[in-house]
Amino acid sequence: MNRSLAVAALTLASTLALPRPSLAQFSVEASVVPAFESLSPDGSSNDSRGTIDGGLDAEALFASRRGRGSYTLDAGTHASPGDWSFLQHDALLTWRLGDTAGAHAFVGVSGTLRRNGDAWAAADYDAVGAKANFVFRPRSGLTLRAGARADARRFGELPALDHVDGPGFASALLNLPSRTTLIGEVLLGGKRYAGETVLVPDGEAATEAATHTGAGRGRGTGGMGPAVRPAGFTALTAGDDAAGQLTWLLRAAQSLDERTGLSLQYTRRTVFGSVPPVVVTTPALFFEDGVYDDPYASDASAVRAALKRVFAGGAEAAIEGYWLDKAYVATVALDETGEPRADGALRADTAWRAAAWASVPILGQHAGALSLALDLGWEYTRHRSNDAFYSYDAHTVRAGLSAAY
Repeated sequence: MNRSLAVAALTLASTLALPRPSLAQFSVEASVVPAFESLSPDGSSNDSRGTIDGGLDAEALFASRRGRGSYTLDAGTHASPGDWSFLQHDALLTWRLGDTAGAHAFVGVSGTLRRNGDAWAAADYDAVGAKANFVFRPRSGLTLRAGARADARRFGELPALDHVDGPGFASALLNLPSRTTLIGEVLLGGKRYAGETVLVPDGEAATEAATHTGAGRGRGTGGMGPAVRPAGFTALTAGDDAAGQLTWLLRAAQSLDERTGLSLQYTRRTVFGSVPPVVVTTPALFFEDGVYDDPYASDASAVRAALKRVFAGGAEAAIEGYWLDKAYVATVALDETGEPRADGALRADTAWRAAAWASVPILGQHAGALSLALDLGWEYTRHRSNDAFYSYDAHTVRAGLSAAY
């Protein structure tokens, strides 16, 4: 069992063993969710593997709820061949300025420590960040928000990816008498890369160089999620360059009754400026995470829809749909041999995802402050790309436990 699997397996047990804290405004949640994933690369046979995800969230409110401190542990594995495990620690401290009844603000600082398995260990990173958000309610039913944050990330073995990311946003939320909620948001982001030059020579040395830069991948490990791009591919180089993105979204949510809600969201992202100096290899079913699948590397459109029901006994269930269309601005698509396509086309991806999940309490009201739930889920993903290695179908079935205290 690797490090991430061990941590995931222990999170639930450690939560159940915790003594009741003396601080009344303290909470902790943990989950362990094993899954079975079946990957079908386009034109290849199925590849089925077990995975596991685990998490721990601890939160403390202090100073009459003006202060909030939290810690999150996230660990798990991916089904692509190779060690695609991960372990991530996040810590956050925020402070509220002003009364929530009127205009107020939140300021905070954060830190992240991310460590990956052997297949993508070169992309480990550390990060520190700061943020400030402002909230104003000019009238009943209308909430205006604006904010900015800055995150500095350092990639130990990929110095070309070291960067400072500084997005800012403004949004409006409107609650209507019809129990409809409308949200509009605009985000303008900028990222400055460290710009260290990364060269991948042609010939046999290219494979080794690509391994350390994470610039791409070929079929080195077989099936989905191969490790490196083949020899002959030259990685991008960059100076001290900056990239930008403009993203906007529209969201509508409708309460169908006291326990049922329907939501629909559309998002559009446009990027400009310099391109990322390196594109990090990621496993199947891993995209749009905001760091490794760099949002400054592609224009994108996305639609999300969800129908959720909360039942009288506390159980929850939902069905969800997701469509994503991405056009990379500098990443070359590869053919079946791992070489750049003859037409020189840039990579373009389209993904469809359908999911259903349920969370069912299993302790009822007899466990006091402790709640325990059975988490069930099913997911189907169809991912298509003009890059031969990113076309696949995937089915995922999950069943696990979550606890809150």
